[in-house]
Amino acid sequence: MVVVLEHVWHSSIVFGSAELTAPVSTLLQTGILPWSMVKMSGWTGLRSQNGPWTPCVKETWIPNNGTLVRRVLTGPEDPKLLQFGMGRTMIFNSFPPLGRYGCVAEEVVSQMYMATGFETPSAELVAKRLPFGARTFDEKNWIPFDYQGRLHYVYSPIPHKILVVNDDESVQDAYETSFEPLRHLQSERLELKVRGSGQAVFVNGSAASTPNLPQPHYLALLHIARPATGEYNHFAYRFSAEPPFAILQVSTALPLQTTSPKRGGKAFAFASGLLVHDDTVLISYGAGDLESRLLALSLQRLDEMFRCSQF
Repeated sequence: MVVVLEHVWHSSIVFGSAELTAPVSTLLQTGILPWSMVKMSGWTGLRSQNGPWTPCVKETWIPNNGTLVRRVLTGPEDPKLLQFGMGRTMIFNSFPPLGRYGCVAEEVVSQMYMATGFETPSAELVAKRLPFGARTFDEKNWIPFDYQGRLHYVYSPIPHKILVVNDDESVQDAYETSFEPLRHLQSERLELKVRGSGQAVFVNGSAASTPNLPQPHYLALLHIARPATGEYNHFAYRFSAEPPFAILQVSTALPLQTTSPKRGGKAFAFASGLLVHDDTVLISYGAGDLESRLLALSLQRLDEMFRCSQF
């Protein structure tokens, strides 16, 4: 007789689209949001090299008390859809897809994948693992961004490590810099983990829109986690528009609304997406793994949060 503890995380990627009939700022003021009526469709065409995308199941055997802990992730998570030229690229993380010979328990960890040429949710498209990082612990929270038509990633905020994707889809370690306030925070607070969130977007800053950084730059998100308590705090940050893409500024904490998860525990929010449109910043996030929410603020309002970057 054994005890089986099964933890199931239901996850999948869904799509929908809507035409913007007015500037985003106007739509937000009226409360008439076109995406509220969008019909969503699941990504049924996602494939691995061995067939339909079916993630592995991670099992851990505890011999002392005869317990089998089984963690099930039903599909990919944290998707980012990017436009490059005439094509679209989907980036996500997932447990490795089930292969011909099953899954090796030690290798069932989250990894980063990319599928290029996305058109419709039903069109079959093979996602490939991004060949960088470790295969024995989770790889996730990479921040994708476009620089001169080439896909780049922020692999980690501390140090600020930048990867570049080559034409053959291999991944190269390109640049590494350090932002002293974050480095000092990490050295003083070892219990905290600084990780990336969402994607980075290019902002052509000016004295009118971003007076605290009136120059072209990238805007991105990071979060500081306390794994022992499940707490998250999110921040916007800016890094240079040219290599080596050094961090320039970090904002005060973003005002995300938290919710307590259904399974119990501390209330939290987790940012997953970033978009700048019509000088409006849109940050999508989940609250308590229960609700999808959107933080909308002007570039000028966000810029005020960069006046002080003390932690």
